[in-house]
Amino acid sequence: MRPLRRLLPIGTCFVALSCSEPLTTVFTYDAVDPNGDLFGRVEIDGNVRIYTIHIPASVSADEPAPLIVAFHGAGQNNNNFRTFTSLDSAADARGFITIYPKAFSIFNWAVGSITRADSAGIDDLKFVRTILDQVTHDLNIDPGRIFATGLSNGAVFTHRLGCQLGDRFAGIASVAATMLENISNGCDANPAVAALFAHGTDDPIFLWEGETEADGQVVLLSADETAGRWAARNGCAASPTIEMLPDTANDATTTERRVFGNCSSDAEVVFYAITGGGHTWPGLPPAPTFGNTSQDFSINEAMLDFFQSVNHR
Repeated sequence: MRPLRRLLPIGTCFVALSCSEPLTTVFTYDAVDPNGDLFGRVEIDGNVRIYTIHIPASVSADEPAPLIVAFHGAGQNNNNFRTFTSLDSAADARGFITIYPKAFSIFNWAVGSITRADSAGIDDLKFVRTILDQVTHDLNIDPGRIFATGLSNGAVFTHRLGCQLGDRFAGIASVAATMLENISNGCDANPAVAALFAHGTDDPIFLWEGETEADGQVVLLSADETAGRWAARNGCAASPTIEMLPDTANDATTTERRVFGNCSSDAEVVFYAITGGGHTWPGLPPAPTFGNTSQDFSINEAMLDFFQSVNHR
């Protein structure tokens, strides 16, 4: 069977895949590049939004594939975030399709408050829903194995997706950002989503202790509170099982892997607490401007292990 990367788009459908009536959204794939990537765009509320789909050569048209949607940080775009994280190579080895959406022109996601995208009324939840509707229509994607990850502002948005689009995502992996207080307060009524969270104690952008306004109102939860809220939401044990990862690198960091198990929802919560860690993507080369980068583990491999462990919906 031909791999998906060799199938050419015809309208909004793909040769050799199921092509029912197209969806009503104005939606096109601009091109297929030699590496098999699709460049898509869709109109949302009058704004043209773009994203890239990467399909591993190992994926075949007759077997539903898992999907990761990866969200860049503020000031980044989908292309440089993709290059920066090297997520493709890890996802390719496990047969995951990856999608890299791009935030609107102000380069940050509407996380639920605090960002310029929120102030401008950008509906990024609608953007994500629309992408998922279309790609699950056009590609042979397993709807029970769709996951989200993000860095920094993209990680705050990933927390929001876990809270508000639990019907679409089976799991999330947030890197270097905590959860907004106002989003966490509305989380319990939604379907449970398995959650992985990695954060450094010395993060200079999203502080370990969270963020509180002058009047005492909490804006961002602390790292410990974020892990605790996810554990409570998913009906997990309040006290985690703690494993100290081997300190194999001279990187000024150590990492605890805290697992909140025995979850009534069957949606586990895993927290990588990185002592000495900065605003970084663990496993990548050091980026001193944003603090220490843990070399003791790869967040790419950790999240893929986690996503593969999530029970199929």
